[in-house]
Amino acid sequence: MSITKFEQLSKTKAGIYYHVKGGSVALLNALRRTINDTLPSFAIEDVTFFENTSALFNEYIGHRLGLIPLKFDENASPDLKVTFTLEATGPTVVYSKDLKSTDDKVVAALPHIPIIVLSENQSIRLEAVAIRGTAKQHAKFQNCHASYMHYPELKIKGSKAEALKLIPKGIVDENCKVIRPEKLDIDRFSDDVTVIPVEGEFIFYVESYSGEAPGKVLQRAVSILREKTEELKTELK
Repeated sequence: MSITKFEQLSKTKAGIYYHVKGGSVALLNALRRTINDTLPSFAIEDVTFFENTSALFNEYIGHRLGLIPLKFDENASPDLKVTFTLEATGPTVVYSKDLKSTDDKVVAALPHIPIIVLSENQSIRLEAVAIRGTAKQHAKFQNCHASYMHYPELKIKGSKAEALKLIPKGIVDENCKVIRPEKLDIDRFSDDVTVIPVEGEFIFYVESYSGEAPGKVLQRAVSILREKTEELKTELK
């Protein structure tokens, strides 16, 4: 049985590209679905309005609050409920940083997500409760994203000089060797320059919305898959 290896290709502000060797479509798809759908996170579930003289309905504001990504402690109790309060008077722009949490481990992941614009003499005062859940329950609990593609290589029939004219700069070196495979997502440049997949090799991308390190997201997903695999083995005995 081949061993699946993850090697970091490149890193962005929010995500990491991995070069996967020895994997399979089935394995990576299971890992992708675990990251996208199964990892637990926190999101605002219930909102109580005490005052709202803004131009937006309560339901509209509540929906916006639910979609704000939250930082959280992965070891938090599944039953934990965190209360947020918000109070503001216009003229002002109300941002996610204005949400005051009763738990400093569960807060807005980004401070400048706009919630509402209040005009002169408009006010808002509310209380919101965040709970733990997964994207299987609701999309607002999805705190990270994963995707994968086949690891690409170039097949060149003509001259390398002509191929370099067709390929965007920075993806290959002067010898047409691929140096940024995660950017090579075009199936065909011309009849003489095509992109073909490398058998058994993939690019796996993990991005986090909550401020959690993408590498940590991947580790959590692998742990969940292992637990499910062990459960299945036990059931089959």
